[in-house]
Amino acid sequence: MEYKKLIEWLANKEHEQWIHWTTYFIRNYNLENVKRWNKQALKIYSQLSEEDKEKDREWAEKIIDEMPFKCPIWQCGGIMKAVERKYPKGKNEDDFPDGMVGDFQTPDLVCSNCKAIYSFNKFKIKK
Repeated sequence: MEYKKLIEWLANKEHEQWIHWTTYFIRNYNLENVKRWNKQALKIYSQLSEEDKEKDREWAEKIIDEMPFKCPIWQCGGIMKAVERKYPKGKNEDDFPDGMVGDFQTPDLVCSNCKAIYSFNKFKIKK
């Protein structure tokens, strides 16, 4: 994807988040919330509570899950899209409380054109 198109796409995502926040702000406007938001606005990310960090992580996941990038298959021209892995036959999320073994609940990436699948296996930590 061209740099300028990627910037436009990301700017659109940032605007979607701003719309979400503004709508929430308007619907929940009261003095108590304004005081809380004012304190929070002065904090850097590392100073936020885990609950507030989790809200930011949800937005980050939305962007990562939708971030377009080209299929690595030579000249395919497709875009890789995040697709959640299905649980093995006969299993459900209750059978894997910490996510499915080996994938840390990471979705597969599937090409919109050739249907190639990139399956994340695991992180390797360099020592």
